This record gives sequence, structure tokens and C-alpha cells, in this order.
Amino acid sequence: MNNTSKIIIIVLSIVTVLAIIGGVYIHVLRDNTIVWDSSDSVTTTVEPEGELKDLSIITDYANLTISRGSKLSVSYSLPQKLVPKVELSNGKLTIESPKNTVNVFSLGGKKNYYISLTIPESTELGQVYVEVDAGNVNIDGLIGEKVVMELDAGNMNLNNSSAKTLEVELDAGNLELTGCTIHRIAAELDAGNIEAKDCTIEEGSCETDLGNIDLSGEIGSVTTKTSLGKTSIN
Repeated sequence: MNNTSKIIIIVLSIVTVLAIIGGVYIHVLRDNTIVWDSSDSVTTTVEPEGELKDLSIITDYANLTISRGSKLSVSYSLPQKLVPKVELSNGKLTIESPKNTVNVFSLGGKKNYYISLTIPESTELGQVYVEVDAGNVNIDGLIGEKVVMELDAGNMNLNNSSAKTLEVELDAGNLELTGCTIHRIAAELDAGNIEAKDCTIEEGSCETDLGNIDLSGEIGSVTTKTSLGKTSIN
């Protein structure tokens, strides 16, 4: 690689990183009110009653965990101004934090703010929508018809799950799939790696502007594209 090529790659990398930082600012900070949290967080568990068919989770600032268990429950630990609405109506569970509020600083040290959802073992969902501005998403054992996940800043891990359609948009962070079965995938990342381990993916596309793509298992007609990174399909 000559010096001119190296300079071009460095310039493209800087431009990409600056674009990502700008995007995170637009999505997370510009349109939101910053909360300087000096109070104790609210920690509680809610157990909605009824049949669960669809799921919608929208939160600004929290680590999100979805797993399987004996019954439906939602646990969270969040600042008062970020306490979510939890409602199960007509089969759709909605977990939504107040709009236009982002907790950026916690006086007295870093706190682990989280939302943890437990889904009954036998549950198969139809529509699943997850939107997180800042935080990591860890999902285990999810079964859904159409799963859509949008994350501005953080890592997304999906384990032992299945979906007819999986759509992922991630600005800054890694996407990791382990032991998943997916008919069609559409993953778009600005900066981060895409990794699928021991997965069955029939068709779709995986793209990242800055990062590597590594797919292993039974991979069908899946197209890959990375501007700055390496691609491997095994």
C-alpha cells in the first residue's frame, strides 16, 4: 500500500468517525433535555397481566436485557425523570421512557441504569420494536416474526433467538449474533463490527461503514459490504 492510499484511508476514517459523532449528537443530545441526576434511582418490578403478542421498547438511556423465565415481568432502575410507562394492552406490551430527556451525568459516580424484561418460556411474538439511544442491548431466547432494533450508541447482542425478519440500525457499536435462526436479515452499522456465530441466516444483507463482518454457520444468500474493514463468511 503506497503513502497516497494510506492517507486516503486515514482521511476517510476521520470523516466517518466525525459523521458518527455528529449523528449521535443529533439523535441523543440535540433534541433532548439533559438531566443532571443527583437523586437516588427508582428501582422496581412490574408484572403485567395478560397474553403477550407484540412488544415495543423505547428508552433514551439504559442498558436493556430481554430473557426468558417463568412469567412476564419488567424490572428497572432509572432516574425519576426516566421512569418508563409499562402497559400491556390488546396483547402489546409497551415500555416507553419520557421523551426528550437524557441522563448524561450522575453526581456521585456512575450508576447502572437498566431495564430488564422477562418473557414466559412459551411466548412467540409477532412484532418486536426496540429503540435505545444510549446503552447496551442483550437479548436471549427471543422468538419473533419481525424484529426491528435501533441503537444510537452501544453494543447489541442477540443470542439463541429466531426471527423471520431481523432489521438492525446501529450508529456506534457492535452487533453480535450467537446461535440464532433468521430467515432474512438487514443490518446497517455506521461504525462497529458485525459478527454471527453458529447462526442460520437464509438471506439478506449486512453492511458497516467502519468495521469487520464475520459470519459463520449456515449462511445463505447474504450480501456483505464494508467501506473500511474485512469480511469473512464461513
